[in-house]
Amino acid sequence: MSFDPHSLFAYLIVSDTSEVIPILDQESSYALRKEYSMSHSSLLPILDLEVPDLNVTAWKKVIQHTWKRSGEIDTQRLNFHEITDLYHDDWMKLHRFEYDHFYSAWTAIAFRLRACTDHDRVYTEVFDQTHGAADNIDLYQEDDALFGFFVKGFSALESFYYSLYALGALIFTPAQQPSVPPPSQFLLLHPTEQKKLRAITPTSTYKAFKTLFPGLPLTDLLGHILEDAVYKEWKDIRNLLAHRVATAGRSIEYRGLHPFQGRGIPVAVTQWASDLSLTTTTTAYRYDWLKETINRGLEETVTFTKQQLPYAEDQLPPLW
Repeated sequence: MSFDPHSLFAYLIVSDTSEVIPILDQESSYALRKEYSMSHSSLLPILDLEVPDLNVTAWKKVIQHTWKRSGEIDTQRLNFHEITDLYHDDWMKLHRFEYDHFYSAWTAIAFRLRACTDHDRVYTEVFDQTHGAADNIDLYQEDDALFGFFVKGFSALESFYYSLYALGALIFTPAQQPSVPPPSQFLLLHPTEQKKLRAITPTSTYKAFKTLFPGLPLTDLLGHILEDAVYKEWKDIRNLLAHRVATAGRSIEYRGLHPFQGRGIPVAVTQWASDLSLTTTTTAYRYDWLKETINRGLEETVTFTKQQLPYAEDQLPPLW
């Protein structure tokens, strides 16, 4: 059988022999690949995740618009022989490349925020019992909760920025003509250069949005977060806890003339390695800032996405 390299065929690669076997015509191939992309998606179970303080309505609305857009990009890539002909096996990786990166980071926001809820609760419960004079298992629980809270909390923020970088790439990827990533406006979202992916940071995301979407509320918010004192402090604490424990060395102050009396409840507990003051509200008030910041970001992203990807409600895919 002869093949036209510009036509689309589904093919089977046998791992033992690397033999390429054409099995379907174009119409059947498209149906099969669409089914593959849905059956291998983690969309459904993740949408059932309960995150108490997340604006789930906004979170899901953005998914609907981006999923719709990714389907349009998928359609044009199905007919791009540089990805889908018999001599390439890039389709599985590239057909929803931008969306995959967006969705992975978008989901990370929800996962990390939920984790912070748990870490905040554990830290507060332990510290309320020990008042900073923790030892043995309490010391471990307190440190683990602090580490998880600050590392995962900052991860939620970084994931928010990363998801927006991928969203920008999704917006600029043409839906009416064949293409391969990355689009020229978002060159860091590269399918083969991991160094570029690692360069997608809050700062680089804000820089891209400031250039391409100047003056929009979402762009302004990205800049405001980076300048927020809580964000800067959170970044410093995350970097510190990533390399050493928070509870091994601390200054504990008691009322009285003798510093080692250890009488009653400490009046101040400070980590040696930084100026981090440990109290019953160390994580609580920062968690309030985090959830408010994340939810404001989700709400602004909904408005932004509706503007950039303007679909009618009846055009959006249902979220089961």
